[in-house]
Amino acid sequence: MGEGGFDCLHQHLRRSRVGKLREAAIYWASGGKEVEDKSNDDAAAFGIKIPKPKPKESTDFEVWDENWDAVIMFLRLQTQWQISMSGYVGLKYEVLLGSGGLFGLYNVEDRRDMLERIQIMEAAALTELRKRSDGKGN
Repeated sequence: MGEGGFDCLHQHLRRSRVGKLREAAIYWASGGKEVEDKSNDDAAAFGIKIPKPKPKESTDFEVWDENWDAVIMFLRLQTQWQISMSGYVGLKYEVLLGSGGLFGLYNVEDRRDMLERIQIMEAAALTELRKRSDGKGN
């Protein structure tokens, strides 16, 4: 495989990793749970029978091994959001990077890579959180 092939493979793997990190952040921001559906009970009260729905898919979310540390660090930051009058702004990076910060506490070796992964998740989570605060989320 030529050198260009490795570059393409690396870019594909990076895009895949980014996609999974975004999905993990969206899962977190959306609460990771389903709303209890009581449509059948309501319909039965009026004598209406609703056909049985297709079986539901699992609500578990798979995290790739290569993303595990970043997802765990992102979850450690779940109480560290900057919030303004207009809603969520972003994460407080000083909690990660400052003296005595989480990167030091958990001995993060590649801080740049970890920060980039967290920023991918932060951007996806902000989009989802804003949808929910605007009333456009599910």
